[in-house]
Amino acid sequence: MLIEYINEAVKIARYKKLEDNSWFGDIAGLEGVWANSKTLEDCKKELVEVLEEWLILKIRDNDQIPVINGIDLSINIHLFLFFYIFKVLIQTLRPSGRDSPKTAFSSSHSYETTSVNSFMYLAFWFLLRV
Repeated sequence: MLIEYINEAVKIARYKKLEDNSWFGDIAGLEGVWANSKTLEDCKKELVEVLEEWLILKIRDNDQIPVINGIDLSINIHLFLFFYIFKVLIQTLRPSGRDSPKTAFSSSHSYETTSVNSFMYLAFWFLLRV
């Protein structure tokens, strides 16, 4: 459900090229979710990262999350978050290449390990509150 929410939000994202040739993107209805980067592709990637972090904060603070295309994250948030965390962990722990396997426990810091750490924090936070 969280992945579907992110995918639907990205579908309604708006992008525009600025005068300095950088790209700006935002998602209507999601206050504070915006990105700015030199290329459109980087702007899209950054916007997804900002959206994920925004969702983490909204969930952590128990704030209202707007419904997007019928997807309401306030329904069964604990259950789908558990499954999403599990999926992210499985994907992160899987080796990323033949020559240089990376895991969440590698010494190199990456976006994937940051996401896993963030979601693990949320999982423990929810367990303490329930």
